[in-house]
Amino acid sequence: MSPRLRHSITALFLIGFVVTAPIVVLVTKGYRYNWHKGRLEKTGIIKIDSVPSGARIYLNGDAQPKATPASLFRLLPEDYEVGLSKTGYLPWTKTLRVKSGETTFVEDIILLKDAVPELLEAGDIAAGAFSADGQQTAMLRRSPDWIELAVYRRGAGSSDLLARFEREKYSDSELRWSPNGDYILLRTELAGDGPELYLYPMAAEDEPRALHQVLPRDGRLTARWSTDGSMISAATERGVFVVDPGDGTAKPLLLSPDIIDAAIVGRDVYLTRSLADGSTLEKMSIDQPGQPGAAAELPAGRYVFTDVNDNYLVLTDEEEAKSLLWDRRNGTVVDSFDALHAVWEEPDGKGRLLLWNDFEILIYDPSSKQTQLVTRVGAPLAGCAWHPAGADVIYAAPEGIFSIELDDRDNRNVFNLARFKDIGAFFIDPSGKTLRFIGTAGNQQGIYERSL
Repeated sequence: MSPRLRHSITALFLIGFVVTAPIVVLVTKGYRYNWHKGRLEKTGIIKIDSVPSGARIYLNGDAQPKATPASLFRLLPEDYEVGLSKTGYLPWTKTLRVKSGETTFVEDIILLKDAVPELLEAGDIAAGAFSADGQQTAMLRRSPDWIELAVYRRGAGSSDLLARFEREKYSDSELRWSPNGDYILLRTELAGDGPELYLYPMAAEDEPRALHQVLPRDGRLTARWSTDGSMISAATERGVFVVDPGDGTAKPLLLSPDIIDAAIVGRDVYLTRSLADGSTLEKMSIDQPGQPGAAAELPAGRYVFTDVNDNYLVLTDEEEAKSLLWDRRNGTVVDSFDALHAVWEEPDGKGRLLLWNDFEILIYDPSSKQTQLVTRVGAPLAGCAWHPAGADVIYAAPEGIFSIELDDRDNRNVFNLARFKDIGAFFIDPSGKTLRFIGTAGNQQGIYERSL
């Protein structure tokens, strides 16, 4: 090889090194050339996971070699349509933006099964309620002549008849399970004779009790379980009474005609009053009947307790469709909302608060005092619930039951879970694997179950 050729080859290697070395360095640092923009750009990452895992990932329609959980590296900063598919599950898609030098996280995806609801128990059901564990369903069934109170037990796959009432005499009925599932509380209106309150024990050896016979019922009667299920508070036109479900006895706690509602938390009793010059919230001890505590002023309204736990009270003025959040720990109003219903992400009042009225679903975060609109619907909502994973909300509308995700990047995905009508009570088991509800498909009404 001649000296001149050697010098030429050496020069070419030097030029190649000078040109390629920076490119290699930039690539190792996460840079790619963007042909659309005509420049080098630092890439980003999409980190994606799903429940269940093992879902196939698509990026702008192209299948990726990895399944969830996975990280997609060296993505140019732009928008990507990310899709997930898994056999037996509804497909999921969302457009996500990748930013230069950053990781886009998508780790709370709940994949819902593509399943058909199964009929568990047929019946013309006027009202229903699920026990706290979802294994029992109390229902008022209509027959030509009667309203029947029955309990469907999922483990047995059958229902037991508890009572019959003349169909035309009763209206506005409400069922409430005790927290431990040992009792059903039935409140109903007897035409021309005011409200009636019945207690039905699940133990076969115990007899049902007509609690209205030991309570005044001259116009108004509201009743609710204490948070531990050991007592029932009953607010009437004459005052507040405490009922022992074990023996059915009622003891007066405070006699006063202006009390609207009462709730028992541990040994504390909270009362709402509606007075000529405003409304109040009072706290007293169940161990000191007749001795109300100091009153806190509330905005004018007729407040009932929508949700009660160890940390907070949610009080709702149903006439004005407004609610207040009261902190039990410091005795103050935390915030107010345009909502009729509320349920906590966690039963003890931790996490976020799910709120809804007839046409809106909202989420409130007590730590930041921020309210977020989730969605608006065109017809009155029948109910809402948290998905146990906390990333989705399940809601019942006149045309069915739906799941809406809370991730508001791009559009929130909405999935139809059951195209039913006349949706009544519904329940999601704590594992998030099963939905149970009362509804009508075609001409078939009853209790249904759908795998999630």
